[in-house]
Order: sequence, then C-alpha cells, then structure tokens
Amino acid sequence: MTINYLSQIIGSEEDALRLLVAILACVAIIHTIFSIIIAYLIVNLIPGTALSVAAAHIFFLGHLLIGIWFVESSTYDITWTTPFCILTLKMTALVMDVYDGHLQVFEGGGTLTGPHFSLKRFREFVKGDYLDKERNEVRQSSIMASLQRFVVGVFFAVLYKWGTVWVPDSYFNSPEFLV
Repeated sequence: MTINYLSQIIGSEEDALRLLVAILACVAIIHTIFSIIIAYLIVNLIPGTALSVAAAHIFFLGHLLIGIWFVESSTYDITWTTPFCILTLKMTALVMDVYDGHLQVFEGGGTLTGPHFSLKRFREFVKGDYLDKERNEVRQSSIMASLQRFVVGVFFAVLYKWGTVWVPDSYFNSPEFLV
C-alpha cells in the first residue's frame, strides 16, 4: 500500500500524509531495519566463517562511520547514530558468537565483543533453567530493580540537563577548559 493510495482513501494530501508517516514511523528506523536484515543474511548465508566476521565488521562499522560523518555537528547530538552504536556492537557480537560456535576448540576472540549475554545463556533461559524448580516460575520479580534503575536514570538525566544550564557542553571544547 503506497502513501498515494492511502491519502486517497482517507482524503488528505499526499505530502501531509508522507510527513506524518515520516514523523510517526521515525525515518531513522530504516538504518536499524536494514542492519537487522544484513545481520540475518550474514548469519544465514555465510555462518561461522572468517568472511562473515569480516563482512559484519566492514558493513556495520562502515555504516556507522558514514552515518556519523553525515550527521556530525560541532556539538553533542543524539541522533540515530547514538543507538546505532549499540546495535553495531550487538550485531558484530552476534556474528562473532556464531563464528565462535562453529569452531571445534575454544576461541578467545569471541570474548572481545563487549558485555552481553551469550546465546547459550539465552537458550538456558528459554529452556527454563532459571526458574524456581518447586513452583516452576521466575525466581523473583525484577520490577523493583527495574524501577530503581529507571528512577536513577531519570535522576541523572535531570541532573545533567540542570547542570548544563551553568556549564554548557560547548565549554568542554573551549580553550578555557583546555588550559
């Protein structure tokens, strides 16, 4: 279904609907979707090879580098490249996990991709190895821990924003700070 057809159905102008869809659908999500598709293809078409690891690093880091190059500015910006840094780490880690899983012996290189939980741990979780054996349910609720982390995160975000009123981000790149 195209935007043109949809605009005719609801009786609005195509340009207005295109703008609304772009705002609501977050145009930058295209980078994420495209990268997920590429990671899927790498893991399924050339799994467990050195070529897959090289392809993942070249594509994901190249995509990130080109993206940062095009959206850079003189100040600190939060754009699509900020969460894409994490996605780049996760996707290269996934490809390296698959590569490490295809090896016959221990490969230390698989541990260099950053903090994440492994596919083995995820499979154990899905099998129910982390359930309380007597009641067959999750051992304890994580709601309070999640709320605590959320409150601390909001507190530091507010503290950061409040602090930039007196000390702006640009100060750290100024000659006064470097002296």
